[in-house]
Amino acid sequence: MDVVIEVRDARIPLATTHPKMDSWLGNRRRIIVMNREDMVSADDRNAWATYFSSQGIKVIYSNGQLGMGTMKLGRMAKSAASTVNTRRREKGLLPRPVTQLICFAFCHFFPLYMQIIFSGTFQ
Repeated sequence: MDVVIEVRDARIPLATTHPKMDSWLGNRRRIIVMNREDMVSADDRNAWATYFSSQGIKVIYSNGQLGMGTMKLGRMAKSAASTVNTRRREKGLLPRPVTQLICFAFCHFFPLYMQIIFSGTFQ
């Protein structure tokens, strides 16, 4: 897979992931989607964004109830995986669709991300 999109609860971002997630993913490109952005303050959002960006991980905030953040996530996923096809072109190969894995720990995220998958955002 080219990009891993991990969905976490913005209120408790370190508690809504698996402890071995970093070792499982290795050095793959990652985007962390912090859902429930409306339930945390702007200062907390900025602090978490700074924390994750210092580790080289891109962060996007979303609101699953309103469907906010899906378009930005699509753009971010495409830009994160843009180097895949650049390297393929350098080798004389045709571009291929970007593959991504969406993982989340809680099923209350399910409706928003099924909306993303079926809307064709990542095609």
